[in-house]
Amino acid sequence: MNLRKFHNWLKNNTGIKVIYEVFIVDLDTDGLCPKKNHCIQELIFKINENFWFISVNHEYDDIDIKIRKKLPIKYEKWRTNLIFTNLIGAHVEQVFIGFNFNLYTDSMKLKIIDNENENLIGVLSLHALSDIYYQFRADGLDRYL
Repeated sequence: MNLRKFHNWLKNNTGIKVIYEVFIVDLDTDGLCPKKNHCIQELIFKINENFWFISVNHEYDDIDIKIRKKLPIKYEKWRTNLIFTNLIGAHVEQVFIGFNFNLYTDSMKLKIIDNENENLIGVLSLHALSDIYYQFRADGLDRYL
C-alpha cells in the first residue's frame, strides 16, 4: 500500500504502537548501497502484532509499506540483521508523510517515544531514492540526508 493508504490504516488502528523488532533486509549484492551511506532495501518493524514492511516502489521512487500479521518464511533469515535496537520497547507516537512535487510519497518520519517516561527518543527519517535512505536524529531535529 502507498503511504496515503497506510495513513488511513493508522487512523483506523488506534492505540499505542509498541516496537518489538526492527531489522533490515539487505539484498544488495552489487555494492551500490553501502551501509556507510545509510541505505537499505527494506526495513521491517514488528509493531504490536503486525509487521510493517517498508520498501521503495521503483516505478515511482516512493515509499511502499505492507502490513502483515505473520512474517513470511523467506524473511526469517533476516531477523538477525537487527538495527536500532535502542528503539525496542519504545513506541511510535506520530508518523509524518512527505510528498514531492509530483505528489509521490517519497519520505516518512517516525517520532519515537520512550514508553516509561514519554520522553522523545528521536525521529527516524526514511527517504525513497533507488533504495531507502535513513537518518535517525536523537535530538529530534532534522538536518540533511
